[in-house]
Amino acid sequence: MKQCTWLEANGVGQAIFGTNSEANSISAPQKMSALTALIEGRLNPEHMMPGTGATSIDAAVTITRHAVNHKCAGVLMLQPFFYKEVSDDGLFAYFSEVIQKMGSTALQIYIYNILPVTKLNLSLSLLAHLAKEYPNTVVGMKDSSGDWAYTESVIQLLAPSGFRVYAGVMKYF
Repeated sequence: MKQCTWLEANGVGQAIFGTNSEANSISAPQKMSALTALIEGRLNPEHMMPGTGATSIDAAVTITRHAVNHKCAGVLMLQPFFYKEVSDDGLFAYFSEVIQKMGSTALQIYIYNILPVTKLNLSLSLLAHLAKEYPNTVVGMKDSSGDWAYTESVIQLLAPSGFRVYAGVMKYF
């Protein structure tokens, strides 16, 4: 809580339950409890983008609904990455199912692209399809691919329509 409070006081938004916080080792109820505790600890949910992606659609929906109900600025959604070589159609179906089950106009999804960890490529055509089909819901991405050419391609293709791209760096030693 102390670190989050310091970040909040210094104008830094928080993407809790991302890869640096071992999110995939935490259950949905634990994530929801932690998010609630942070908000009850006076952190502004409008400055938070919790990671809500999960390999289970129902788990992703449950965590996402909790974040939306707490009025978080958006959610950072990792694709289901356990199975490799998932097609664009399969990935689109996953995100679409989560969005449909949510049924919320308040939902703001930032796709989390972290190829070094997931080993799943998020193609430009997939991102464009999601942004076109759900323009008020799929509003951006956090790209931690470490591939600037890819990041730049996403920016050139989607940023003109308002799609936001946050670039992160992944280094493996």
